[in-house]
Amino acid sequence: PDLGVGKNCVVKNAILDKSVRIGNNVVLDPTGLPDKFGPDLDIAIRDGVLVVCKDTIVPDGFVLKA
Repeated sequence: PDLGVGKNCVVKNAILDKSVRIGNNVVLDPTGLPDKFGPDLDIAIRDGVLVVCKDTIVPDGFVLKA
């Protein structure tokens, strides 16, 4: 995917670090999901906020929601 957010995406309660690439038709919604974080994760959730870390590539059609 190109740099930035693709077409037809839903991104809620999220922080996108720089140089993130999010494909088309992606859903990122941490609502109702448990915390998951650590140094080895490209996508983390903490206190209901989703963080997509630097240089992460999220492929087309990826869905993360409860």
